[in-house]
Order: sequence, then C-alpha cells, then structure tokens
Amino acid sequence: MPVDVFFRDMEKMPELEWVALQQCRGRILDIGAGAGSHALALQKMGQDITALDISPQAVEIMKARGVKNVIEGDFFQLGGGKYDTLLMLMNGIGISGTTDGLRRFFASARGLLKPGGQLIFDSSDVAYLYDGKPPKLEGQYLWGDPASV
Repeated sequence: MPVDVFFRDMEKMPELEWVALQQCRGRILDIGAGAGSHALALQKMGQDITALDISPQAVEIMKARGVKNVIEGDFFQLGGGKYDTLLMLMNGIGISGTTDGLRRFFASARGLLKPGGQLIFDSSDVAYLYDGKPPKLEGQYLWGDPASV
C-alpha cells in the first residue's frame, strides 16, 4: 500500500470510512489505529477517542501527529475501561485471523463494551483505496492466503 494512505487527512478518506466515523459515539476505542488518521479525524470532530496499536513505532507516530490519547498494547490483553464504540477500519477485524480467532475477538470486545455499546468494523479489501474498484469475490470466503488452500 502507498504510505500516504496511512497519513491521509479527513478530506481524503473514502465514503465508507466517513459513514463509519459518523456512527461513532461516546467513549471510542480505535483498535489497530496505525498512523492515527481515523483517531485524528474523530478528535477533530470533538469525540472522546483513544487510539490503540500494538506497534511501538505506530504509537510514536500517532503521538507525533497529535493524537492525544494513545495506548500501546495488544487488544486481546487490554483490560479495564469500558467503551461505547469499538472501531476497526481498513480491515482491522483481520486481527482475528481465523473463525476461532473471531470468537475470541467477540469475547474480548464484549468485555470492553458498555451495555448498548457498538462495534464498527469493515472487512473489505483495502485495495479499493487505490484503484477505486471493489474486489471480485469468487467462491466462499477464505481465511488466509488463497494460494495455500
């Protein structure tokens, strides 16, 4: 992926991301926040946003870009705190890895959400950010590299 995609501002975000950001409410946790583009957009919108990433380098980049609340850590190890919205864009749900991992993810998410909380994520092929074309899917959804199946 071109590096500038990770550093885009609000005006360069695709419609899918705008729709997702506008649905966020309350205390928000941006899981796998990367360079912090979504967290910065929400921060500019006046939202109560915390950005989470497992990468120390991503955390430093977010801080340098001005994200106010940043946590370095593993989502599956995160404890405490209750959120109204868990946000995972740019295929962030991929941290699940497998269908068993998805069950583990939902169990962890349940522990972080307040009653009535929401989970917002996409599972799209992020290639649409570059060529504007949705991916062509054939057959059933595959976990992992289709070449290895």
